Amino acid sequence: MNLCRWFGLLFAIMFLMTGCSGLLSNGHRWGEDVTVSPGWGKVKASAWNALKSPEVWAPAATALALQVEDYDGRLSDWALRHNPVFGNEDDASDASDNLRAATYVAYGVSFLAAPSGPVGGDCTLAKGKALGVGLATYGLTDATTGLLKDSTGRDRPDKRKDSSFPSAHASQASV
Repeated sequence: MNLCRWFGLLFAIMFLMTGCSGLLSNGHRWGEDVTVSPGWGKVKASAWNALKSPEVWAPAATALALQVEDYDGRLSDWALRHNPVFGNEDDASDASDNLRAATYVAYGVSFLAAPSGPVGGDCTLAKGKALGVGLATYGLTDATTGLLKDSTGRDRPDKRKDSSFPSAHASQASV
């Protein structure tokens, strides 16, 4: 094994152990409170918090406003003709793929670095539960995105045959 791989392995182990060295501000481990049946009280509170959050309702309101007179379609057609950010479709597609990959890396890093208490069984269990929630959320989001794509049947601006709405890249990155 070369020196770079040894340092990478050492760094990964240190990073993982760092994530098991502390607790969250409420004194709990990250993932400790995960449950298969959170109860309607927690579901209701979560839904209410989401509805109050501008990070949730502002994008939805913007998407709805863009539906007026097909403004989103016209904006998409304009961007396809002018390529204002990346210069061409291939570079835009590569950037989208790279940004999605970066979110996977960020999730992995945050998973490893999240405080879950002293190293040992409880830390491993808490992290495993949190990872399970993350993977289940990813799977549910991916399945929902696929169903919505099938039901909306919206073509891509470049007229490829596969559906474009909602964006799988955006959905996966948001998880």
